[in-house]
Amino acid sequence: MILAILLIVVIQGVPLIQGLLMSLKDFHPGRGLLSSPWAGLRNYADLFTNHEFLKAMGLTLGMNVEYLLLSSVIVFGAALAISGISSARVKEWIVSLLVLPFFIPTAVLAILALNVWDSASHSSVLDALANPGSFTLTVLLLRLVQYGGIPLLVALIAISARQSAIRQDMPHGSVSYWTSTVAPAARAVAATTVLQLAYLLSSNPELIFVLASPLMERAHGGIDFFIIIEGVVGVDFSLSSAAWIIRFILQLLLMVAVYFLIRGLLVKDLFPQPEDGVGRTFGGSRLAGVIVASTGVASVLAILYLMYLRPHLSALPGEMTVGNALPLPSFATYLFGAMLLSVLTAMIAAVLAYPLTVKRLHGGMLYRLALIFALCASGGISIHQYYAFQQLGLINTMIPILITGLNPVAAAFVLKSLFNSRYAPLKKQAELEGRGELETFFTLFIPKTWKSIIALSVLQFVSVWNTVLPSWLYSSRPIYWSPVGNMLMFQQAWTGGSPFIYLLSGIVALPPLILFFIFRKWLVRSVLSKGLVKS
Repeated sequence: MILAILLIVVIQGVPLIQGLLMSLKDFHPGRGLLSSPWAGLRNYADLFTNHEFLKAMGLTLGMNVEYLLLSSVIVFGAALAISGISSARVKEWIVSLLVLPFFIPTAVLAILALNVWDSASHSSVLDALANPGSFTLTVLLLRLVQYGGIPLLVALIAISARQSAIRQDMPHGSVSYWTSTVAPAARAVAATTVLQLAYLLSSNPELIFVLASPLMERAHGGIDFFIIIEGVVGVDFSLSSAAWIIRFILQLLLMVAVYFLIRGLLVKDLFPQPEDGVGRTFGGSRLAGVIVASTGVASVLAILYLMYLRPHLSALPGEMTVGNALPLPSFATYLFGAMLLSVLTAMIAAVLAYPLTVKRLHGGMLYRLALIFALCASGGISIHQYYAFQQLGLINTMIPILITGLNPVAAAFVLKSLFNSRYAPLKKQAELEGRGELETFFTLFIPKTWKSIIALSVLQFVSVWNTVLPSWLYSSRPIYWSPVGNMLMFQQAWTGGSPFIYLLSGIVALPPLILFFIFRKWLVRSVLSKGLVKS
């Protein structure tokens, strides 16, 4: 694992040290980092008296708490209702469709919402979103549509696992609805909510950027938006780095606390056994399940309708072609880069995950904490990382986009959890037999996890493909922009109507959706249900 660790240290550790130094200096790009004068803690003191920074932090916390409360209530109610549907196959397809928006680019969902809003209302969308209340509500609803299917999946699997255990223990006895359904759903929803607390200080900058109105104060976009605008637009690198360091330290503490809480108390609720997938359950109202499922599925089908049917029901502009808006060289370059990165990430994740399965590993807890540190350091866009790439002459190339998209640590934790939940006894037996770790890695770990490794590489591809900001920040050359970024740039200048934008949205969302349907079972039954990956 040494090469993988060194790679993470270079990618995450070096920029982090530069960011810390930058936050302690009065940085001037012309002088360079080492020659800029020291400022001590002045930048941090300025932040805590900066009204916009405090407002951005408060808004990020407030929006995340509101989202967690809203999603917990809705997911809990939906899980109870959908569990009343007796058919396991029908229920699995329902949940798969509700998970599907997770694979659609965030910017695409936002653009679809804006265009539908603009078509259905005579009022100005920008004026409406300049209102903090309307802006917050729009962000919450779009996040719920995109991410709500995953905790719902976990809750339904928990119900199915609990009821399966009841059938085995009490084949002829009667069990209350509370014990068989309500309690496991509540525990699973609580567990996923606690897991998301690790990201309490992270906003969704992609979503914020698309929805942000020119009339809106930058503080209304949250802490990530503040960091980006302060560094890129305000060119105050030191203040931007100080804000990032504060967010990093607080989020690291949250991640460590959540890790130990889940590890000690909630792991069984996050990785229920023995049921694999959303099985047949008993109890509950079938009518309520049909109503709730129909509502959720209808919203997802409406999104697919806008992208793949609506454009063909209207006349498209004859003077404009898809190639003008989505240049093929850029599309192909980014596709190749994302595929290459997904394979590399899967390989590194497997190497990083395996030591976590070794019970007698000396310094195992220190290794886990180091990985959590690296995971936290990879969060968000930072101006000091941009500076590091600039010093290396990598700006306006594909390399910074791929490096910032490399996220093997989260995948390593997921892979470790999936392996331990099923094959820990086999690993222990191999250790007792004296089989070497290298032999066990290739003869046990890889053969038992190869499907999960492929599924995680798919998620890595989706993560890089669906992003916008890194390609814009690190390159001024459109050939290196993500297809979503090219579409968004075109959409901002397009005045020819929504159908053509819907068509472009469907094209850029097609690769991740194709991968989702190809690997649906591996993703839904394994990685997303038990791995709980967070974009």
